Amino acid sequence: MTAVIWYLWIVVSGLAVFPLAWRLLRFLPDRGWTLSKPLGLLLWGYVLWMGGSLGVVPNNSGGWLVSLLVIVGLSVLAMRKGRWGDLRAWLAERQAQTILAEALFAVMFAAWVVVRSANPDLATTEKPMELAFINAILRSPGFPPHDPWLSGYGISYYYFGYLIVAMLSGLSGAAAPVGFSLGLVTSFSLAGLGVYGVVYNLLAAQPRRRNAHIGALLAPLCLLLLGNFAGPLDLMHSMGVFWRTLPDGQAASSFWSWLDIKDFKDPPAQPYDLKIDRNWWWWRASRVISDYDAGAGWEAVTQPGQTEGWREVIDEFPAFSFALGDLHPHVLSIPYVLLAIGLAFHLYRRGQAEDFRKLNYRSWPLDLDFWLLALCLGGLSFLNTWDFPIYVALTAAAYGLARLQKEGWRSAPLVDAVVLALELGLAGVVLYLPFYLGFASQAGGILPSLSFYTRGAHWWVMFGVLLIPIFFWLFGQWGAAGSRKGWKTGLAAAGILIGGLWLLSYAWGAIMLVLPEPANTLMSVQSSGDPRSILLTSLLRRLAQPGTWLSLLGLLALVGGLLWREGAKLEEGEGRKLGPADGFVLLLVLLGAGLALFPEFFYLRDQFGWRMNTIFKFYYQAWILWAAAAAYASVWLWENAPTWRQALMRLVWVLVVAGGLVYPAMAFYSRANAFNPEYSTMEGQRVIWTLDGSEIQALYHPDEMQAIAWLKDAPYGVVAEAVGGSYSEFARVATYSGLPNVLGWPGHEGQWRGGYLEVGSRQEDIERLYATNQWEEAQTVLLRYNIRYVFVGRLEQSAYRVDEKKFSLYMNLVYENNSVRIYEAALP
Repeated sequence: MTAVIWYLWIVVSGLAVFPLAWRLLRFLPDRGWTLSKPLGLLLWGYVLWMGGSLGVVPNNSGGWLVSLLVIVGLSVLAMRKGRWGDLRAWLAERQAQTILAEALFAVMFAAWVVVRSANPDLATTEKPMELAFINAILRSPGFPPHDPWLSGYGISYYYFGYLIVAMLSGLSGAAAPVGFSLGLVTSFSLAGLGVYGVVYNLLAAQPRRRNAHIGALLAPLCLLLLGNFAGPLDLMHSMGVFWRTLPDGQAASSFWSWLDIKDFKDPPAQPYDLKIDRNWWWWRASRVISDYDAGAGWEAVTQPGQTEGWREVIDEFPAFSFALGDLHPHVLSIPYVLLAIGLAFHLYRRGQAEDFRKLNYRSWPLDLDFWLLALCLGGLSFLNTWDFPIYVALTAAAYGLARLQKEGWRSAPLVDAVVLALELGLAGVVLYLPFYLGFASQAGGILPSLSFYTRGAHWWVMFGVLLIPIFFWLFGQWGAAGSRKGWKTGLAAAGILIGGLWLLSYAWGAIMLVLPEPANTLMSVQSSGDPRSILLTSLLRRLAQPGTWLSLLGLLALVGGLLWREGAKLEEGEGRKLGPADGFVLLLVLLGAGLALFPEFFYLRDQFGWRMNTIFKFYYQAWILWAAAAAYASVWLWENAPTWRQALMRLVWVLVVAGGLVYPAMAFYSRANAFNPEYSTMEGQRVIWTLDGSEIQALYHPDEMQAIAWLKDAPYGVVAEAVGGSYSEFARVATYSGLPNVLGWPGHEGQWRGGYLEVGSRQEDIERLYATNQWEEAQTVLLRYNIRYVFVGRLEQSAYRVDEKKFSLYMNLVYENNSVRIYEAALP
């Protein structure tokens, strides 16, 4: 029942904002219907957050409902002067399309409720952190919410997505663990609906195209139900394909050594079969790229498969994310990213219908579209900060291309596009200023990648499932253009871009290596004290493994040439231009290519030191952009009577999609416990279907979960508990209760705050609190951090030599069961 109530609140949010969207998004074929739910949630959350930040809206049921009424009021205001009849007529005319969209959302929502109920894991990877944020927001009276893992501070993280989940949890009567699960369900189903809406609008914008609402069903497939080619490779590996047995009985394979993907380099278990018996086998798909630092030398090319100098790189994609089940910002933000893409396409369509030359830096701030864009784009920074500049760039490019298609290749449209990007960026920051005032970034500048680059084989394993349909479509567009004019321009532009990035990267590296402090930084990151090795050997390695940059050169040349034609004046015999939506699809492909290209030459420095996080964040957005483009391309491939070339492409498409379906099919089944969620208990095996992951924790630690349940209802106060490392059971009291502890996972706090200044001596102080036999020393710690509750359970007893006598003498024992005691400090 909780899931049904949650679902209904999402529907209400969409209905509340749709009249406003219908008025503003007048150039989209669906007038914003498929985007209304994420738009409604974003505006609803914004009103609540801004009101809470200013102290005028409380973070409780009353504040949540008042914030919704504000959205309803805006919609009513937008429909004044008798426009309700027009809206009803529009809905009646498009009944089939709207019903199909709602059915898609409902089916995806219900399906992921089932999947999540089979494994409501809350204990692994980043899940404790995410649950802690939701609980902390629910227990905070205003914003910013308190940091659950660092008492006395607010959350220093992009927490907007968790705020929306917490709001829906409170309105639905869902405990935070259930809200966590339904947050995943919501992101999955809204992502499916959002990408469906984007592709539907692209298809429906083309003249004489029927059944766009059917063809757009390929969009959720491409975004959420296709994985990279690690799936079929894993099956081939477990079946012993390309492995041979040597005379000494050892298995060897030159193919798997050359491919150089960790785990695949090791011989599979015998006898060979389809069963993959590695623990967490599905994890490998998110780590198919192998980086080697400069210390690996030339052997990284001549002896692939070595482990010396190997660096882990994260290359997640949505199917992996939902199989993993972390409610991380990049997952929470997917529906809102798709909203931003839809709004950018609306701006592009508006530019085709109106004269954009009238809009300049003075008039944009008076335009309602501008402020809707600024609010949604600025929200991306609060949801997942990396996304903000990416989709500001897409929006500005859409505006610029719409101008170029009318005005030709002139400087004014390009300059105005840059000005629009700056204005949107500034407005987005101003609208979310309270967030920035409390946010500390871990970013530490930009470094040249040098020896860190993606091999072509790995790049195609990662993106081939999307790029093959896109390349087919690009070849088709060039064939339909009727002329090759622009091809050389596209190739020259792509070559200049890649060559320029290459030159700039190595020039930057060379300059750093002659300056003492930057040289130390770069040599440390590259694990080499030899500047010659860092520069020359990495350059030779890149030339010996050119697959990625050559693939990107071809992709950029095809896209660049077509875009050049859009702004060129074509004479008779020089072919035709693209359709109304094709130019925007080219921008999606181009931006994805840019996101894949940038980390080949530069990356954003953070606490990890190498480009792991840059690849993760950029490749993830490239997947989203290319998924929409691949769905659009796939519809093109199947909609016309086939020539023999098209028939061949369709056959390849079927094989590619089948390969892409392997990973999600196996991973979803595996992560859902084969849809037979059995758990071992003292009473034997139990099958438990639940959205509440805390129920599973209660099976194994019933005393602790009962004690934490008591704390959830206790008066607010700081709690002391044992401190331990990241990705462990530590910080479980704050995580499940919502009360702030003195310190949770130290490593994560250091990442969120860009250092350990705020953490200080907290870890040592908590150990003193538990271990000392002197009440005065313990009292000093209690007073320093304003600790109200001291939790004594199994982790405290195992981590410290607990002297509990002082607590029993000078504090109140307010809760006790078989293995847990909670003491409360006497109030002053």
